Amino acid sequence: MDNYLKEVLQVAYEGNEIFPYVPDNGGFYPVKWKYGEEGEKATSDLETVIKWWFQWPNAIVCRPEVGDEIGIDIDNKNGHDGNASLKKLFERFPDVEEVFANTQSRVTKSGGFHYLFVNPKKYAITQKQQLTGDWDGIDIRVAKSGMFKIPPSPGYKWLNRGPRLEIPANFAYAFIEREKATKAVLTTNKKSDTIDSVLEGNLKDGDGRNEKLYRYLCSVKWHFDISEATMYMVAKDWEAKYCAEEMPDRKIRDTVANVMKHDTVYKVTTTPRIGFYDANT
Repeated sequence: MDNYLKEVLQVAYEGNEIFPYVPDNGGFYPVKWKYGEEGEKATSDLETVIKWWFQWPNAIVCRPEVGDEIGIDIDNKNGHDGNASLKKLFERFPDVEEVFANTQSRVTKSGGFHYLFVNPKKYAITQKQQLTGDWDGIDIRVAKSGMFKIPPSPGYKWLNRGPRLEIPANFAYAFIEREKATKAVLTTNKKSDTIDSVLEGNLKDGDGRNEKLYRYLCSVKWHFDISEATMYMVAKDWEAKYCAEEMPDRKIRDTVANVMKHDTVYKVTTTPRIGFYDANT
């Protein structure tokens, strides 16, 4: 038995349900890893794994996301710089860095990283998301949304083979609310628009950036019922996308506070407000 097969079996022995991806002939999955019958889908059964890797000895090891899992995929290819975005994330949430360092993680073939966490039901994180703005290159992977290629596959290495830790609460709340507020679809009588297109409809050529930010946040407040802390995250995302120079943090916080204290906000469509799971509830 060669070393590669031994390492594949070790992964399965540790309880990981895995399946092969065969890179030959353009690449294919020889089993219905997600919905197949026993012996035709991801498994930790050593007999089945041996059968697969004897038949396809160079197959890449893949594993689906499991039920209570959330994966943070740091992408450094196709123009993305996930490492830089991760650094910004650690600067914004200093206590998160230690949790990332101690949870199960892997180095990917492209030089990125997979960080795996336990995803408690209390956070209601159920959708795969591709983050934007100053979090560009960070993807959120959840159960049943896909799979990971894992060691000992060529180019993949363990960074931390320990247990998965619970995803930090402040990070979980931040990206849940931020993505819902900045990328949710707003249904109108004419078409579906994103927040970005609503933003374009509110701006005047003579607006300064403070006024632009204020009008944008008013639009967000009209459509979405979110907390002040989440609104700050939305404002920071807008700043990263539309400002050539960084705005003073005090100015951003003051603008957010002004928007949040007013009941009457800048109405841009007749779309009803949408409530989301809030960090303060």
